[in-house]
Parts: sequence; structure tokens; C-alpha cells
Amino acid sequence: MFTLQYRGNARVAARNGFLVGLLTTGLTLSASAQTLTWLGVLDDYSGSSIAYSVSADGGVVVGVSKDDFSYRYEEQTWRAFRWTPDDGMINLGTLGGPKSAAYGVSADGNIVVGTSSVDSLERLAGFVWRNGTLQSLGVNTFVNAVSADGRVMVGGGTLPGLSGVRAIRWVNGRAQDLGPGIAYGVSPDGRFVVGQSNGRAFRWNSGRILDLGPGVAYGVSANGRVVVGESSGRAVRWVNGVKFDIAPGAAYGVSADGNLIVGGYNYNWYAFRWTPTRGLEDLNDVFDETISGCFQCYMSEARAVSADGRYIVGQGRGPVGAFEAFLLDTQP
Repeated sequence: MFTLQYRGNARVAARNGFLVGLLTTGLTLSASAQTLTWLGVLDDYSGSSIAYSVSADGGVVVGVSKDDFSYRYEEQTWRAFRWTPDDGMINLGTLGGPKSAAYGVSADGNIVVGTSSVDSLERLAGFVWRNGTLQSLGVNTFVNAVSADGRVMVGGGTLPGLSGVRAIRWVNGRAQDLGPGIAYGVSPDGRFVVGQSNGRAFRWNSGRILDLGPGVAYGVSANGRVVVGESSGRAVRWVNGVKFDIAPGAAYGVSADGNLIVGGYNYNWYAFRWTPTRGLEDLNDVFDETISGCFQCYMSEARAVSADGRYIVGQGRGPVGAFEAFLLDTQP
């Protein structure tokens, strides 16, 4: 059976513990116009949240809010959320089951994609949200990312007449089989798709598969030249198919030009940013003034970056001690 992926702070939670308490939705810490906004959790939820994607202008963030501290998947309740500065964190609901997760958002913030359980058996279906409505892409599918214009979605699932889990690319709602595996990322124009097949990272373009070797690919630049992901416990980037090491952990997002990469050092000990000129940087050090008023706050994982590299989203430990989604504006 497919299961939704929370992909959050399991290690950090085990190390520090969760503190149940107050909501901090929209609490912003700033310095020199650089701002770190803690997004809190959904109303009536008291667990954790994580952000997986951000719109081009930083005005829309999507992810998951989870209300149960249990590590047992079947005992947890999750909700996909869409956050804006004006409305805060909005519950997108489910397709009928107890869980949903939003993993991608279009550049303008109007289209959200993700996965939801559809019944008490927790069968899954990929969804697209627009104008306040969830639309299913069919049972036994899941969606992980969307192109800038919202036309192309990628993920995986089962397809009629084909065996096993297939990587899938949907164009205007029509499914295209990419072969065995799971697709995790798509370029802004939808031409390039990256993911994993049989334990190996891949990049797809117009029916051609580039085998990147052992690992998993999560993100790709606009021209397809730079792919980021994880290989043998290391955050890596592939440039024209050649692998380069970054650090222990995983790289999850890349700017459109391929020059700014974000991820989690050792997966979730701290959120990092990497550039060719500055190399590896701990976001907590680079933007320390944004968290200087909160001794327990830190950004533990960066899950996505806007196309221009300005906005970074992920998860960290917020002002009340719980792990929650954050939005970092890196521009002074």
C-alpha cells in the first residue's frame, strides 16, 4: 500500500522532543529587512508542520500540518495547507480519508498539488487544488511537484495494463508513463522530470532517460543541466550527468539557474544553502539575526527555494518549541 510521506524532522524530534503549546501562526522575526516567518500549525492542530513548496513571489507556501505526535502512521491525522500572509494557514481538506499533503505550488500560487487518502483504508490519490476545490487524479496515484504554469504535474502510481509503481507525468490532467519508479521534481517549464527508478536517480526529457547512478533526484534547474538530490547519504548535484558532492544529507531544491541549492545537512540537523561562489552555508549562521531573539529557534531543513533563489521554505524549531514550517526571505 502507498503511504503519504511526511519527510520531516524524525531525527530532530527524537533528539529534542516536541513541546505542545501555543500557536505561532505568522510570527515574523526580521533583521535588515531579511525576514523569517514561522507559519505555525492549523487551528485545532497541536503537532507540527512542514513547508514543501513556495510560489515565485513568496506569497504562497504549501505543505502539511500534522496534529498527532504518534510515530504510528495509522494513528496520525494530516492536512495539506496553503499559507498566505493575509489568510494564514488554510486547511485544504482531503478526498475522503484522514490524511492529505501538499507538495507543490504553481508560480502564481493558484494551483496546489499533492496527495490525499480517499477512504478509511487509506488508499491514496494524487490531487490538484484550484479555486478552493480538490480534484482527484485517480486512486493509487500520488503527486510530488508541479510546473510553474501548473500544466505539468509529476509523481507516480499504478497505470492500467502496466505492472508495479510507475513514474508519471500529467499534462493538463492526462497521464504519461515514464517507466518504473517515482518522479519527485519537474523543471519550471515541465520539460525535465527527475526522480528515482530501481534505486537509481534519473532525469527524463522528451522520452529520453538519463541514468544518474545510485541515489534519488529531487529537483532540476530550468535548462535541465543541474539536478539535485541524495546519493549514499550525501547531498549531491549532478551537472550534465556528472555527480558532485555537497555534504552529508540531502539536497531538495534548486533555483531556476541551478546556482543555488537548498537542503538538510545530515538530513535535518540544519538547513543549508549552497552556491558555487560561497559553497556550503548553514542558514542559521548566514541569517542569524533573524532568529537572534529566540534562543531555541533554528531552521533544520530547507525543502524548496523559489525560482529566483530569494525565498526558502522548510521546517525548523519555532518560538514555542514545536517543529513548524518556515518562510525565509533572504533579500536585505
